[in-house]
Amino acid sequence: MGRTKHLETLIIFEKWMQTTRDFLLLSAAFPKRFRSSLTARMENLFLEMAELLTTASYTRNRSLLFDRIDDTLNRLRVQIRLSHEVGILSDAQYQGLAKALTETGRMVGGWKKADSNKISGYQDVQTNDQPSVFPTES
Repeated sequence: MGRTKHLETLIIFEKWMQTTRDFLLLSAAFPKRFRSSLTARMENLFLEMAELLTTASYTRNRSLLFDRIDDTLNRLRVQIRLSHEVGILSDAQYQGLAKALTETGRMVGGWKKADSNKISGYQDVQTNDQPSVFPTES
């Protein structure tokens, strides 16, 4: 992985770690009746996201990981929305988390696009630079 790609990955990871830290501090004040269900699920998804981002930064074929990251973000969005609707999260807390998830989704989308461009660019270069096996007819 090049230095620039590593820095982009680091930025995504650092922003996610900050979001996770903020959520864990916030979730400590959630009502007891939600701690073993909704709160625990969301905490686990935040931690799973950190693991997926770490794995993706050290893996060459990331397409399946990007799908898992998208799925995890979508599941988190639903659970955060539900938390807001049942009154666990205030409007400001909900908006802050929704913004962080949207930003992460955009950053991962950019990473995914850059990754696919790199792969397709590599394939184009590989096919164009290869000498022809068959001589051309004059």
